[in-house]
Amino acid sequence: MRILRNPQTMLVVCLRSFVATAIVASSLSATTVVPAQVAPPPAASSGLEYVEPVKHLSPDRPARVLKFIAVSPAPKAAAAAPPQRPSRTSRLIRNALAYRGTPYRFGARGRGGFDCSGFTSYLFDKAGKPIARSASAQYRQGAPVEKSALRPGDLVFFKNTYKRGVSHVGIYIGNGNFIHAASSRSGVRVDSLNKSYYAKHWAGARRRL
Repeated sequence: MRILRNPQTMLVVCLRSFVATAIVASSLSATTVVPAQVAPPPAASSGLEYVEPVKHLSPDRPARVLKFIAVSPAPKAAAAAPPQRPSRTSRLIRNALAYRGTPYRFGARGRGGFDCSGFTSYLFDKAGKPIARSASAQYRQGAPVEKSALRPGDLVFFKNTYKRGVSHVGIYIGNGNFIHAASSRSGVRVDSLNKSYYAKHWAGARRRL
């Protein structure tokens, strides 16, 4: 061991040792807390949730890391679809069925009764598609339709019923059925095209809608 005999040298050495010890002790006892840079919160529409961070430099406490957590946006309620207006054909069929049981009256067109062509012309007028008044004149209007290709709303015609030629008409409503002002005994009713009488007197069909 080196022995220092000069008092001044001994004093300098002691002071240096004291200062070094104080610096080490200060660095070991102090804990510095430095706030981390804070990013501004994202906009509400971005779907991200902001977590505020703080970074600790103390050796026994790990730093918290700035992060964004993805948040699924709340599902939007589906807009209710507007109600669809019934088609012209569906309105025609609905109106026709509402007259079931109405009396048959020859030459009548809605004044307490109908004949066959008065019934069809009245309903097509209400549907915004006017047609002729008599069955034979209605038969000459519209596009011809095969019996196998009938659609609801088509006009169906019969011949040689009470006179020669096209003499009766009704409205096809689907599933092989049609509605018509049949006779003074039954009035407005639904019948099948497959009935022997109507199959025998079939004349054809026309499409106006």
